[in-house]
Amino acid sequence: MDFPPVPSNREANHVPCPAFNCIIDDGLCWECCMADRGGPADTAEELRRWIIMSNQFGSIAEFQEVCARCPYCI
Repeated sequence: MDFPPVPSNREANHVPCPAFNCIIDDGLCWECCMADRGGPADTAEELRRWIIMSNQFGSIAEFQEVCARCPYCI
């Protein structure tokens, strides 16, 4: 599985994601925070697939509950 992708932005734009439990690009952070809330549909679909494959969360909403506690999430 290649989601979340390896960070490709410069290091200053990397953020630790408690929901993925790894470092991600800050743009992906925003996209996941906004999945199913006006963010990119392709990211929401990738996140849905990751949730199913990883069995970490029951839904995007559950994933976003962890996001909401993160200081990098909007």
